[in-house]
Amino acid sequence: MNYGEQRKYRRIRLMHPVRFESKDQSKFGGSLSADIGEGGIKLNVGEFLPLYTELNMQIYLDPQKVIECMGKVVWVKKVGHSERYEAGLEFTSSDQISDFKRQIHEFVESNT
Repeated sequence: MNYGEQRKYRRIRLMHPVRFESKDQSKFGGSLSADIGEGGIKLNVGEFLPLYTELNMQIYLDPQKVIECMGKVVWVKKVGHSERYEAGLEFTSSDQISDFKRQIHEFVESNT
């Protein structure tokens, strides 16, 4: 059996700014993304984000294109020999989810 990672959506490396705030406003800040796809985003963050935390995000695909969306933390990993973390977020539903996913899909396809 192959237990390797199998993604539903293609992802690309992306080191762009992301601003975030938790729904309960207990966590907020900014970070750089590490990769992105239609299903989610990986962030490099300076603080621990608990599993299942829901975040409002502003993802800067480029200086003129900012996408606002919701995501839920589905995994967190401490970066070795540092005080930083990687966090995987799954995009969650919003009123404009199909438009949002289309924009991400177009961005990923144009950058592969």
